[in-house]
Order: sequence, then structure tokens, then C-alpha cells
Amino acid sequence: MEIALGSALLNMLVTAAVPVAADWLRAAGNWLFGGAGADPTSVKERIELMQAETERVKALALLDAPAGNISPWVANLRAAFRYIAAGVILTPVPFVVIYGIIYPTAIPAVNVYLSEVASPVFGFMWGDRLRVHLRKTS
Repeated sequence: MEIALGSALLNMLVTAAVPVAADWLRAAGNWLFGGAGADPTSVKERIELMQAETERVKALALLDAPAGNISPWVANLRAAFRYIAAGVILTPVPFVVIYGIIYPTAIPAVNVYLSEVASPVFGFMWGDRLRVHLRKTS
């Protein structure tokens, strides 16, 4: 079961590292071949890209807008729901991992399943932010 736990931890780390590695490969390809990547080549293309992004953000805002006249606390709770759900999923992780270290034969399957559940949440909370931060510093 130790192999399964190691495999699950490796899976979680790979899930978090894939966006960063993909961005590095794209940047290396642009550097090697002198490409601009997905950057627009003319002012007209840049304006069209900005208009498309504006339309996309407008559509997302319409989808995310609360329906009707709701209380502010309900709107705030609705806006924070993803982060509350992520906190509920990630809160027991350190306790179960520490318990699994102290008593390694007690619940190895729970550690595996918990790491499988926590992996996408970890990527949602920190993966994209890490990629953006690394992109700004390079």
C-alpha cells in the first residue's frame, strides 16, 4: 500500500506541475525558434483579441450574476462557494497524512483516496496562480 500512496502523491505533484511545464516548453520553443507565440502581429489583431476577451468576460459576468433581488450575504456566500468547498476538502488532508505517518498500517487507502480528491483542488487553488507568478518573474 506504500507504493499506492507514493503513486498518489506523485500524481498530485504531476497534476500541479503540468501547467508550469507546458508554459516553460512554450516559452522555450518561442525562444529557440524566435516565435512570438500567440501574440497578435498587428494592431488590428490585437484589437480583435481584446474585443473577443471583453465579450467572453461579459458572458461570464452574465452567467455569474445573481438572479433577482437577493440579500448581500447570499450573494457573497454564492461568490465564495468554490473557495469554501475547497477549504472543506483540503482541511482534513494534513490531519489524515500525519495520522498515516504515525500509524502507517491504519488507513493507507484513505490516504490514497484523499490525495486523489485533493489533487484537483490543489491545482485549482494554487496551480494557476503559481504559473502566473512564475511567468511574471521570468
